[in-house]
Amino acid sequence: MENDIFAKNVYVYETLASTNETAKEKALAGAAHGTTVIAVNQTNGRGSRGRRFFSARGGVFMSVILRPKLSSPETATLITTAAAVIVCRAVRDVAGRDCRIKWVNDVFLGGKKICGILTETVSGNDAVILGVGINVTLGDDFPEELRGSAGAVFQDGEEVESDVKDRLISYLIDAFTAFSDDRFTEEGIMEEYRLRSLVTGREVTVAAPTGEYTAFAVDIDGMGRLIVKKADGTLETLSSGEISIKI
Repeated sequence: MENDIFAKNVYVYETLASTNETAKEKALAGAAHGTTVIAVNQTNGRGSRGRRFFSARGGVFMSVILRPKLSSPETATLITTAAAVIVCRAVRDVAGRDCRIKWVNDVFLGGKKICGILTETVSGNDAVILGVGINVTLGDDFPEELRGSAGAVFQDGEEVESDVKDRLISYLIDAFTAFSDDRFTEEGIMEEYRLRSLVTGREVTVAAPTGEYTAFAVDIDGMGRLIVKKADGTLETLSSGEISIKI
């Protein structure tokens, strides 16, 4: 059952399969810019390329409906880029932790992924769904096989204030619903994204439709695209896709 307890257009559910899917349904029904869907528990969270996102109990699982005026193919990348910076700011201001960003949609802390961002367009609609999942802590039920690569804002055994999750959600709602088209491309966002990047200046493996290749991550441009130098010296600009890096 939905519970509109935060504010108008913010819906909280005890359990959802996927906040992005529920947000899509609301977008197709005409939900306004800034409408937010939150799940206390998420049973079938998704990451990029259809991968499953394991939703650690007690984490932040939310999706925001945005209706940007931008219509370029890079819109989703710009939103994801800005959202990653906002998540880093939220974790810093609420929990005092300094995060880094792995292009394009993962937030890391202490060398482990603590947050995934999934931005999706809605077919036949002008909406973009911005989904965010943050591990606040890792409980006993978190799969042991994922602990090598997945982390949380707070480590096992650390004392966690009871309102941390609510403060993170409140911060993100305020920031995301204030999004405007000029925010996606403002230099302050892009500069901070570059400063927090885990990949620039390092060798990466790029998963391309034609196969994987190794390249050097040179820079991130003003549209949030990753510029890489291939082994033959040519530059390529990636607007989306998958890269891996040894951390």
